[in-house]
Amino acid sequence: MSCVQCAKRFTKLSPELSCAVCRLSFCKKCLSCRVTLPDEGGKSAKVCYTCFDRVVNHKPFQDASEWEPPANFLKRMEALEQRSAASIDGRPQSNIRSTEVDILARRADALLGAGKGPLPSDDELQARLDALKDFSSRRLSDQNPLPKLPETEEDQINNLVSQFIDEARIAKTYNSSVAPEKPEMEIVFCCLCERDASIICHDCEDDEFCENCFKKSHKSKLLKKHRTSSVQRPKDTSVKPP
Repeated sequence: MSCVQCAKRFTKLSPELSCAVCRLSFCKKCLSCRVTLPDEGGKSAKVCYTCFDRVVNHKPFQDASEWEPPANFLKRMEALEQRSAASIDGRPQSNIRSTEVDILARRADALLGAGKGPLPSDDELQARLDALKDFSSRRLSDQNPLPKLPETEEDQINNLVSQFIDEARIAKTYNSSVAPEKPEMEIVFCCLCERDASIICHDCEDDEFCENCFKKSHKSKLLKKHRTSSVQRPKDTSVKPP
């Protein structure tokens, strides 16, 4: 709905208000006059401009049948009537172009005509059915291959013998003999001077000493009684070239 005076649509920001005299719908802007009505017990109420003029100037009120709507309302109604008349005259109301409509019509006719034709015979239907069965069986065989049969004891023995023969042939061909690794020389350092150690003192928590540091650190009688052993280094077993 819209305002009777200015033809403005009612919204949440511009709600519909009613005149206290004529009871017509107006917006807030058009219903800004306030008068005291004796019929309402002397209370002030909001009225439209027309009713405000009649109440203040003591003019008689017209009958509802003699009341005429405002000019803005009449203009809006005329515009709506012109739009409806234009659509009735034959103007397309939708935005679809005539060419697009023709294309859709031709496609619909083609689809309807595609189903027309002679029906296939029984032999043709049977041939199609056989082709579908053959295709489905091949597809199932590809998806689910047959499991391999378990090998017998004789087959296992033959496989092992052939494997041993192949390994011996490869070893003979490429002479895959692994040379023995040389033992790494273990280097032991003195715990005091970090020189090469030669003595291990077992009563000193197996600490390694060189001869000079051992003599200096074990001068007392008690320390001289410590149990010792010499550092054992692995011998170099590699064959020296002639």
